[in-house]
Amino acid sequence: MEVRKQTNLKARLSLGGPDWAVIKEWLEIEREHELSKLLNAKSHDDSQKHRGAINMIDKLLGVEKDAKIASQQG
Repeated sequence: MEVRKQTNLKARLSLGGPDWAVIKEWLEIEREHELSKLLNAKSHDDSQKHRGAINMIDKLLGVEKDAKIASQQG
């Protein structure tokens, strides 16, 4: 199986638009929910699942920060 090349989100998304604002708000709330679930996790596997979700959310939210840094440098 061939691994596909990752899409450059910051180059393809309009981070100043209303769609991104809605997605960002959803991600921030989802992160809060996952953090609450992590704090109440009953097992190591359960906590790892929530840590993974938080990591992915942070990665998505980081796209905006990376785009801002890139625009200031270039």
